[in-house]
Amino acid sequence: MADINAYVFQRLHPKAYLERFLAEHLRPDGRETAGWRDLFVHVGSISTADGSALVRLGETTIVCGVKAEIAEPDLERPTEGFLGSHTESTDGSNINPPFS
Repeated sequence: MADINAYVFQRLHPKAYLERFLAEHLRPDGRETAGWRDLFVHVGSISTADGSALVRLGETTIVCGVKAEIAEPDLERPTEGFLGSHTESTDGSNINPPFS
């Protein structure tokens, strides 16, 4: 029951929830405020990418890959190039910001 009450308090009063931990010099996960999570970085983790990295910080894992190619510009704009991007995440969402 205490876990449910803490969860409800966290959702209803997020600032007060965090302030209580900070007053005790703790984070909600039990680490001290100056405590670090374990960090692991592996560069070159995707062999088909021009650049890539796998990063683990605590229980979070991120994989990033970069692919690049040189292409001829459009005939209508022979002096202009272009840059495209595509991102994917494990939750299935795609974020593709426009470049101007």
